[in-house]
Amino acid sequence: HEGILLLREGQFKVGQATFGMLCKLGVRSVQVMEGMGLSVLRISPKEVPLLGITDSQVVQRVGNAACLSALKNFDEANQEYAKLLNDFPDFPNMHYAFGLSLVESNDIPKGVEQFKMVIQHDPKNAAARLEIAAALYKVDSGAALPYAKEAVILNPQQPFAHYILGLLLLDTNEYVKAIPELEIASKAFPREKKIFFALGSAYSRAGRRQEAEKARATFDRLNKESQSDSSLTY
Repeated sequence: HEGILLLREGQFKVGQATFGMLCKLGVRSVQVMEGMGLSVLRISPKEVPLLGITDSQVVQRVGNAACLSALKNFDEANQEYAKLLNDFPDFPNMHYAFGLSLVESNDIPKGVEQFKMVIQHDPKNAAARLEIAAALYKVDSGAALPYAKEAVILNPQQPFAHYILGLLLLDTNEYVKAIPELEIASKAFPREKKIFFALGSAYSRAGRRQEAEKARATFDRLNKESQSDSSLTY
């Protein structure tokens, strides 16, 4: 029920993690497979009544593949995704779901290729751009940067997009431009220590010592509180 509510709120990543926990507990009901499928396809439960019988079956198959991925059975998961793409090449966000599994299995190039195919079919898809930016961070931040910038333009109300853009700007030595992006993210995720660590680094490199000390103090406090559940998602 928590997973369905998260999906209704558009929190697909957190919903995916919730259904993934059920997969790890061995729960493989139709409802769990459907919920898992909806999460990786980024489909709201509100849209389920509009799906036909075949579409519902496809969603459940995707859920099964995503469940295999959550269990780290990547070979089986990716084989199932390949079959799904062969059978339903135009199903919305199928390439996106496959890309998630490929990135989780650490096959970054093929994962990025899938996300690019999503953009090819849906030029205004911000989520696929964020996945590319996140996947390429630290691998090739320069190549990732345009995707993060486009995601922010397409969805300026998405705090995670500002966070990824801030990280990439910081990593490419554009720390002054990184600061406002990270500040936006810090207001949306006030208990996410990773943001304050990055913000402290950006302030320090920009010569803003007092603000750097304050950000680091916040990071230290949050780190000591050892918040186990990250709220940093989209």
